[in-house]
Amino acid sequence: MFREHFAFRETITTILADSKEFIEAAKQGLLSARAEVEAYIQTEPYFQMTYEPLSVSDDAPLTVRRMADAGFAAGVGPLAAVAA
Repeated sequence: MFREHFAFRETITTILADSKEFIEAAKQGLLSARAEVEAYIQTEPYFQMTYEPLSVSDDAPLTVRRMADAGFAAGVGPLAAVAA
């Protein structure tokens, strides 16, 4: 089992995987999802600021839609819903 601490801006996590290549894949996935969210925030800044659930359009990136869905499920804003 491989374990690696990973931090990039506000993203801080520990990745556990059976192979080092999976660690790299996880890091790339995190960076890709983060880039989607950051790009969306540039066009919809309220997404980052709201403490309330927020509807997003069907053409929003998948990561953004999932965060919005999590916000509705938890009764909080999309960023709060995915914070641990």
